[in-house]
Amino acid sequence: MIVLYFIIYKEKTNQMKQTDDMQLLENNSFYSNHVEPIFIKNCIACHHDKKKLGGLNMLSPSKIHLGGKNGSVITIGNAYKSEIYKRLILPISNEKHMPKGKDSLTKNEIKLIEWWINSGASFTKKPDDFIFPDEIKSILN
Repeated sequence: MIVLYFIIYKEKTNQMKQTDDMQLLENNSFYSNHVEPIFIKNCIACHHDKKKLGGLNMLSPSKIHLGGKNGSVITIGNAYKSEIYKRLILPISNEKHMPKGKDSLTKNEIKLIEWWINSGASFTKKPDDFIFPDEIKSILN
C-alpha cells in the first residue's frame, strides 16, 4: 500500500509539472499544505489519470473542478451539498462511502475539508488570507 502511494504520488508530481496547475500548487496555499495531502493519502489511488473511478480524477485542481460522471464534486461554499464531502461522512457500511476499502478519514481531516469547501474551496489562497475559527486553529496547530 505504501509503495502504491509513492508510485501514485510520483506519477502525480510528474504530471503536474506538465500543467498550469503546478503554479497553483507551488504557491504554499492552504490547499497544497492541508487539503491536498489528505487527498493524496486517501483519494489519489483510485482517482488519477489511469484509474478514474466514478469518472473523477483528483490529480490537480483543474481535474477536480471537472468533477466525475455525476458532475461537480465540490459545491463552493457549501460542504453539505458537495458530493466529495457527503461521501466522506457516510457510514463506512454504505457502498458510496469514501474512501472505498480504506479507513475513514479522521474527524480532523473531514473537518478541514468541510471548512475549506465552506470557505470557498480555493486552490490558491494562502493560510494568511484566512481568518481561522478556533476549531480549525486547533487542528492546524
